[in-house]
Amino acid sequence: MTNAAFEYPAGFFSSYHSQKPICGVLAVAIAAGVTYDVACQTLTDSMKVVHPNRQRFGGKTTDAWRSHALRALGVKFEETIIVNKKPRLIDAIKDFEPGVIYLVVTPNHVQAIRDGYLIDQGRLQRVELCPQAKKRVSSICKIIGKGW
Repeated sequence: MTNAAFEYPAGFFSSYHSQKPICGVLAVAIAAGVTYDVACQTLTDSMKVVHPNRQRFGGKTTDAWRSHALRALGVKFEETIIVNKKPRLIDAIKDFEPGVIYLVVTPNHVQAIRDGYLIDQGRLQRVELCPQAKKRVSSICKIIGKGW
């Protein structure tokens, strides 16, 4: 399978966003199949629900915010938090099912992966060619389907 259908959501411009801390917003937009702006607004609302005392959404996300946003967007998912012996990203993807989108959290970063291709705010390319390939994975979110 090629990565033809695995692409950036509407409203996302890689050259503009490449250096901004918005990997979680992009990952939610890809997983939910919504535009970048819808994902950003949903994550802002999720932040206010999960942490009501936070004043401003700057783009960085937490697992709790992403989970809440995915539920709000009607996405069905399974989340696995890895506590012991965190595998490297390149080793973790060996067990991924073909055609399924995974949101994978590495230190200070989250990326969407499908069929061996990784997409984040800076690139869409094979996982083994990305700098994150050797980073340790702390959680994996398997996107099962959309609820709508």
